[in-house]
Amino acid sequence: MDTLDGSREGSVDTGGPTREFLTLLMRAILASRFFVGPEDSKHLSLDSIGLNRGTYVTIGKMIAICIVHGGVGPHVFSARLLCQLTGEPAPPVDVMEIDDEELRSQILRIQQASSILEVHAAIASAASNLALLGSLTVIRTMSDRDEVVESALKFYLDNRLHVPLQQLRQGLECLGVLQAAVESTAFRRLFSGGPPAPLTAEQVMNMFAINYSVRGSSRRSEEERAVGYWRDWLIDVEGGDAVLVVEDTENRVTLNQLLMFVTGADRVPPLGFPGEPSINFLHTVTVFPEANTCAMILKLPLHNTYESFSDSMISGIIQSPGFGYA
Repeated sequence: MDTLDGSREGSVDTGGPTREFLTLLMRAILASRFFVGPEDSKHLSLDSIGLNRGTYVTIGKMIAICIVHGGVGPHVFSARLLCQLTGEPAPPVDVMEIDDEELRSQILRIQQASSILEVHAAIASAASNLALLGSLTVIRTMSDRDEVVESALKFYLDNRLHVPLQQLRQGLECLGVLQAAVESTAFRRLFSGGPPAPLTAEQVMNMFAINYSVRGSSRRSEEERAVGYWRDWLIDVEGGDAVLVVEDTENRVTLNQLLMFVTGADRVPPLGFPGEPSINFLHTVTVFPEANTCAMILKLPLHNTYESFSDSMISGIIQSPGFGYA
């Protein structure tokens, strides 16, 4: 139901791309032909058509937008790719990082050869690929073998990707994302550090500014009681103890769902919100909470008991678009 100020009762109104959309976009980017490797350790691939079109720049910009506006990071960049982007020393080259199965098999055969004769045979079978990598040469000693393997790996994993990496870096400069990744270890976790730590009740409490009425007024007394309920409720939500039973089904909300209800994002963007979320109060006869995500305002209902307050918060959030009863 729309309210007079444009917010919606028990709903979320987002003013930009939703986190769900940004998550789908990030998945599509990582599943594209511009990235290769295991699902949890992606490398950049070389696509000459995309290179000519400047597609890597566009990809970098899209990743930056996903990070800044939704807190959606790739989380799957390999250690090598992240070092290539931030300018840190890359780990030693490893033949298992090669995504091309034929080339990986050929270099492994050279690497594992135990005699010069075996090396010569392995080199001969890989001659065309080694020539493309600029690593085809005469082998006289086992040290020569090691040098061929090292040069082939460095070229394949690093040198041939120099221009695509430059384009990707250019795109990631959008909104200051690349600079933040260079300067902040915590920020780099968005690229390869796995999912962020879960929200805590204390973090949410400290996140909101509370707009009280004048001290000593009857309204102020009601608001302070609501804030007390709010803080207890956040602790119950964090512990999974805030439960609403509907038709014999237990319904719970999470702190991330609460944050989405208020801001449109289910986690704090790495660069923070553009403003400070705040709490107002509903002194009218209103049962459920309201949220204006554009202004990041949560309007708390006023109830006489904690149980009534908790039920109204859970029901209002669960019934908002994007959730629904479990």
